[in-house]
Amino acid sequence: EPRLFATRDRLFALSSYVVHAWDGTAVAPANVVFRNLVADPQGAKVVGDRLVFECLAFTPGTTPSVLWSSDGTVAATVPISPPFGRESSFTKLTPIGARHALFRARDSTGHASTWITDGTAAGTRLFSDRSVYDSMDPLAYSSLDAANGLAYVAMLDPIAGIEPHVIELDSSVEPLSRGCGAPGREAELFARLGPAAQG
Repeated sequence: EPRLFATRDRLFALSSYVVHAWDGTAVAPANVVFRNLVADPQGAKVVGDRLVFECLAFTPGTTPSVLWSSDGTVAATVPISPPFGRESSFTKLTPIGARHALFRARDSTGHASTWITDGTAAGTRLFSDRSVYDSMDPLAYSSLDAANGLAYVAMLDPIAGIEPHVIELDSSVEPLSRGCGAPGREAELFARLGPAAQG
C-alpha cells in the first residue's frame, strides 16, 4: 500500500515500486517507476521540500542501500547517497529540525557511522564516525530533541560510552578559496629553535 507525504507544494504517494507526486495544477501526477529497486515507504521522511526514502538494489550476493530524494519531478527524483551496507532493517531517517535528517550507515568493513542529509546529494555527508543512539534498537528510547535551532542527540563513543552531542541545525560549511597549496600559493613553514634543550 502506498503512503502519503505532504510538503508545502506537493503531495507524494510512495509505494515499493513507484512514487507519484501532485502539484495541485497538473491533471495527472508526475510518476517515477523504480526498476530493479525496492523503495521503503515506511521509513520515508519529508526533509525540507523533498521526500527522502531508501531504495534497495537486489544484485547477486549483496543488497546495497541507497538514499533517494524527490522534489516531485521526474528529473529530480534521484539517488543522493553512495551505496551503504544494510542495517538489520531499513534505514531509519531521524529528522532534526525542518530541513535535515540523521541516519546510520555501515561501511564496507561493517563500521557504523552517522550521516546527515538535507535531501540533496551535496548535503548528504558523514556527520560523525560515532553511531547515533536513537531507537535503532526497538528496546532503546529516542534520544533526539530539537529546540531553538539546536538539536541534541546521544551518540555512542567506543571508549566513553553514550555521550550527548549538540548540532547547530542551520549551520553550513562553505569553501571560501582553494587551499594554500594551490599553484603560486604554496605554504611555507619555518621553525626556529630556541636556546633551551630540544628547542
